[in-house]
Amino acid sequence: MKEKAELKKIMKALMESPMCVAIIIVNILIYLALKPMPQLMEVLSLHPDAGMLVQRPWTLVTVFFLHEVGVHIFGTMLIVFYAGNKLEKVIGPARILLIYLVAGIAGSLAMLAVSRFVETTEVSAGASAAALGILGASVMVPLKDIKRSLDVKKIIIVVIITNLFMLIFNLRQFAGSTFAHLAGIAVGVMFGWWLKKQMPAPQKVIIKRKRSQGTGKAE
Repeated sequence: MKEKAELKKIMKALMESPMCVAIIIVNILIYLALKPMPQLMEVLSLHPDAGMLVQRPWTLVTVFFLHEVGVHIFGTMLIVFYAGNKLEKVIGPARILLIYLVAGIAGSLAMLAVSRFVETTEVSAGASAAALGILGASVMVPLKDIKRSLDVKKIIIVVIITNLFMLIFNLRQFAGSTFAHLAGIAVGVMFGWWLKKQMPAPQKVIIKRKRSQGTGKAE
């Protein structure tokens, strides 16, 4: 009975967040499709040379649908689902996709900008900036699940601290990815702040009435 209840809970979560599930499925399918065709990674990955971007402008977007190793895709897609599942219920699937795309592009641009200063030649692949955009938005938008709301705040603090330590440890190697991650978070936070401003203000009268009912007093 317990296993059936857990399965039902998982299925409900999947049904309530169709865009998050779609993003995860697309990333997994691309990851599996590129396994027998590794040469396509070079064509779809983001190159630090701005000249290559002129030749391959699509890489600004395709980069955050690519993953080279299983651990990377597992981590990023876990963030998409854990942060996005409850967020999608509040803001809807279209805005989840918009945050993912805008945060991903912001991460790509940050990567290109920083790469010019540290003079790296390594190509980039990964959905971390896009996924962290969803995480950043979930921190700002009031979620119906209070525990999840607290969890995402803890996660984003850990992510920021970890990235800063990586930057200190090896500036040349991690500068691009760190600033891409921070750019994704920044976009998500700003988007979440804007969405929060669009939401109706809490109705203080209703809250007062509930408190009065709880104490047995009439309003």
